[in-house]
Amino acid sequence: MTFLVRDVQELVTILDLIEQTPALCARLREKEAEWRPKIVARLQKTTSATDGSSVIANVRVAAALEILWIVLGQWSASDGQKNLGNLLDLAFAAFSTPARQQTDTPLYGLRRRLPRRCRSG
Repeated sequence: MTFLVRDVQELVTILDLIEQTPALCARLREKEAEWRPKIVARLQKTTSATDGSSVIANVRVAAALEILWIVLGQWSASDGQKNLGNLLDLAFAAFSTPARQQTDTPLYGLRRRLPRRCRSG
């Protein structure tokens, strides 16, 4: 990330401009849509066959890109005062922490076991 913070104030200004300009924000998201398939393909080449599902790769890339934008927003809001590398490490650590134990039971199967008061619909 060193190349991004060579001129902290310039990057903060650019990020603020993008955030405040709908057309620039949309263009950034459009570019992200172009990058995503390439990143997914690269990720699938570097993961094991058991972990190479297209769905998994797409979700990981989407989450990683969204984490990046959130971190850049937080960093920009601090006028570049917070350590960008530390923010990225913290954000990705939060994402990589398992939310639940891996089981053979799909999440949709949990609905049937919930008490009636917990069910919606």
